[in-house]
Amino acid sequence: MIPAQLRRSLTCPRCQGALQDFPHSLRCSSCGRDYPVVDDVPSLMPEPEIPDDSCELDMTLMILARNEMENLRHSLGEARRVLDDLGIRYEVLVVDGESRDGTREVAASLGARVHSQTRPGYGNAFREGLEQVRGAFLLTLDADLSHDPNYIQVLWQRRHTAELLVGSRYVAGGEALMPLSRQFLSRVLNKTFGGLLSVPVADLSSGFRLYKSSVLRSVELQGRDFDILIELLVKLFINGYRVAELPMFYKPRGEGQSNAQLRHFATSYARALWRLWRARNSLRASDYDSRAYHSLFPLQRYWQRERYAKILELLEGRTSGILDVGCGSSKIIQSLPGAVGVDCLARKLRYLRSIHPQLVHADIFHLPFAAKTFETVICSQVIDRIPDADQALAQLVRVLKPGGHLILGSPDYGTWTWKAIYPFYKRMIPDGNPGKGNPKLNREGLLALLERHGLELLKETYVGGGEWIGLARQPTTRH
Repeated sequence: MIPAQLRRSLTCPRCQGALQDFPHSLRCSSCGRDYPVVDDVPSLMPEPEIPDDSCELDMTLMILARNEMENLRHSLGEARRVLDDLGIRYEVLVVDGESRDGTREVAASLGARVHSQTRPGYGNAFREGLEQVRGAFLLTLDADLSHDPNYIQVLWQRRHTAELLVGSRYVAGGEALMPLSRQFLSRVLNKTFGGLLSVPVADLSSGFRLYKSSVLRSVELQGRDFDILIELLVKLFINGYRVAELPMFYKPRGEGQSNAQLRHFATSYARALWRLWRARNSLRASDYDSRAYHSLFPLQRYWQRERYAKILELLEGRTSGILDVGCGSSKIIQSLPGAVGVDCLARKLRYLRSIHPQLVHADIFHLPFAAKTFETVICSQVIDRIPDADQALAQLVRVLKPGGHLILGSPDYGTWTWKAIYPFYKRMIPDGNPGKGNPKLNREGLLALLERHGLELLKETYVGGGEWIGLARQPTTRH
């Protein structure tokens, strides 16, 4: 539910018309546009994309199999019994990897829809399976009897608590019966990925999972082998989706031998770790701004903390009546419980939703608020990355009350400090070049920008000698 105070302040971003409430959307009473509300965050972009969450079925159970005829006969039969008891609409999808033992025939005889894999490798089988999913939720389990089908009921009961639920061997209450050598390698793998990628999940490699199917559409997967499971989990986490673990019992496989080959397995994971490290530390990661505050890089950590301290100092203790445009996932918005956070990147807001309730998905050129709504507007590290600073500032001024304050922050492209730091920043931070920036936005250009919009500069300060932050005031009357 959208907080009442925030809801009262919202208007149509296109025409500023009043918005009417519908179960999962807002509709403009003037122009008739619909705007979705996703995970209690209103998405008020000027050209809204209404998500299509309609599905034929409640669940797709997907099993990847290769020469698993006898195991599949038992596991699939048990899984169908559990799913029937749940009383849901479901399908069973078996992706077959060129089995020679009758796996396809057994799967079909047990009512499964069989897809014959066209490209080799576990990763390709997984991707091809995802393209076939018709359920609102996707359940994955191994065909080899190592996953107990009775556990499906536990995952299904908790399906609304996270976008990805993981049956975990390594959380309290979980257990894994496997050879000590394999358990050692599994734990090292999970500790390595979880630690280096700062993902608080103990069992990233578990294949017993329940996904909300709609979140899978936004993820591009590259993994070729079993590393695709870790890749998918990490990328969902990077995109701000909730990942939760539930303890499970993992038992030895039934008939046959595993299809995993250790040497190939290790190579795939090593490649995946490098790719995922770059993605995890990218500016696009949902929690990038929050993590940068605690960065291992001293310069980045200093810069984030100085910016935070200087902006809070300029706020002079104010915590309400504040709009933070381009809030990202920063510590600034997290420290202002009464403020409204706006960002055009939905993943940043997904990360924040459990921390900060007053969030809006919108862009700076079409702010979905009535005129003269906020006493203070913060806009830090945005104005230099957009093509029309004047249009953006006009929107910031429009929603500011007479006598209200604007805190504006931007790199000062005229300083030697910023010129020296910027190449280092691009090399050290993956995707650390969000754009060439606007070289006119040196101090003089920023002051001229404020003057053109009738704002009076009250204070100015610098972070590290290269990032300018100014406090300006809106006149009590405008001519």
